[in-house]
Amino acid sequence: MRDPLPWIGIDTVFLQPRGVGAVVPTPTFGFTNLHDDLIELQCARTTTIFLRFIGWPGSRVGPRQISVSASARLRIVPSVTFLQPVTLSNDVVTLEPLSQDHLEGLCDAARDGELWNLWYTSVPHPDDMAAEIDRRLSLQQTGSMLPFTLRQNDTGQILGMTTYMNADAAHRRVEIGSTWNAASAHRSGTNAASKLLLLSHAFDELDCIAVEFRTHWMNLQSRTAIARLGAKQDGVLRNHTRMPDGSLRDTVVFSIIESEWPAVRNELDRRITHHRGPAR
Repeated sequence: MRDPLPWIGIDTVFLQPRGVGAVVPTPTFGFTNLHDDLIELQCARTTTIFLRFIGWPGSRVGPRQISVSASARLRIVPSVTFLQPVTLSNDVVTLEPLSQDHLEGLCDAARDGELWNLWYTSVPHPDDMAAEIDRRLSLQQTGSMLPFTLRQNDTGQILGMTTYMNADAAHRRVEIGSTWNAASAHRSGTNAASKLLLLSHAFDELDCIAVEFRTHWMNLQSRTAIARLGAKQDGVLRNHTRMPDGSLRDTVVFSIIESEWPAVRNELDRRITHHRGPAR
């Protein structure tokens, strides 16, 4: 059988033998292309295969179906991430795919406020920044994280780091996290502009059903900033993780769901316009 649309990601396959009313779901598969590992379908008669497509960023692919003969082979890979490196930009900031080329600028950003001294955060010391970049890039290779460097457009200054993390392609969910910004950038509008880019990409391009945020219970500044985005608190995970200093972290979980996204977008647009001032 000719490979059907091999450039599109597929997250679910349904088999419906002709003349049978019920659609029987198969296990969920992820397709990046159709040129690794085979799955063979054995059918008594011509079968319609319903494919629900993931679609890569920028695509708009709905459910489709193909018919195959009594026996067919599809090439699959058992898992796939929907996170692909991308540059995101608006009038205020640019989110660039993280690289070691950003090392010097990130060290300068961390020194702005000596952010590594905040015990309830995990901002790397400049001496550890190269290793932190490598750690994030290694997680990108596994498909669980997509790390960015945040840059302010009018100055070209690197302000900090952020990521999509804990990506769940099957359920269309991501977390925006591992974020830190230079102290001088706080309450400047750059965080709102950055979150607008990340949320827009997640909901409008990746078709996420929810975007999650997590922070330390003691990080009141972060909790306030997340709530100001319009995220709702889902709960608190008690003794969730152990911090580098050995203390136990209670993690506060927030989320924005897709039905809330239009209102959140409108408020972020308003905040960014307010920081820019009236148009001239």
